[in-house]
Amino acid sequence: MSSTRWIGVWMLFVAAGFAGAQDETAEGTRQLYYLATPAKDAVPPLPQTGGPPPAAHATAGALHLGIRYNVVLIGQDHQAHPVPSDHMFKVGDCFAIDLQANRSGYLYVLARQSSGSWTPLPDMPGQRDALPQGKKVRIPSGACFEVHNPPGTETLFVVLSRDPRDFFELYQSVKSSEGSPGNPRKSGAGETQMASTDKLNAAVEHLDEKFGQSRDISIARINDSTRSDEPAGAVYVVNTSKKPSTSLVTKIQVRHN
Repeated sequence: MSSTRWIGVWMLFVAAGFAGAQDETAEGTRQLYYLATPAKDAVPPLPQTGGPPPAAHATAGALHLGIRYNVVLIGQDHQAHPVPSDHMFKVGDCFAIDLQANRSGYLYVLARQSSGSWTPLPDMPGQRDALPQGKKVRIPSGACFEVHNPPGTETLFVVLSRDPRDFFELYQSVKSSEGSPGNPRKSGAGETQMASTDKLNAAVEHLDEKFGQSRDISIARINDSTRSDEPAGAVYVVNTSKKPSTSLVTKIQVRHN
């Protein structure tokens, strides 16, 4: 056999082995998500006052905390049609995200604006209230993101936390960004709004650094569904660490041309 043919066979063997490893990793991530799903689950309550939340219960941490999401195209029939996570949307399309978690927690979703700043989505189910394990929510609630020019990437920042202390900074920043009385003696309304925006951006960056950049987070994209309750194109984001975790942070990106 010529050296050229040997190289071709070797490259084919390596490619097949690499593809198999990818499939095995994706399946392992999906299995961790479901194995860590309990029959019942609870999370510490949010603080009733404006002060820092109390120490979390010992059971707040969860092994293999994870979320599953699907990108869906909202058709003219107002029905949701699951699409692959790398689907390229076009102008005039309307999309949403279906999301659920394998453990109960507090869910926060923010969208990146054209300016680069983050803003919380209004009327987000689960925000400020515990999101029950396994309950599916749609982002945004009762609506969809309509695609406009120019082409680009829409980014959502998703926080799932079981410990109010982890997202207290974000919680306070969201409250401030929704409307702060400000101090007219020191700043105008525009300056107050800018300060609130900066505070929220800083809280997002802090959470991303603390929970979103861990090597233990595995993201698996499943093209072919093998479960009756799993839409095609599902994406699993799971903390694969052998130690319990209290929060999971990820970014969902949707492209359009």
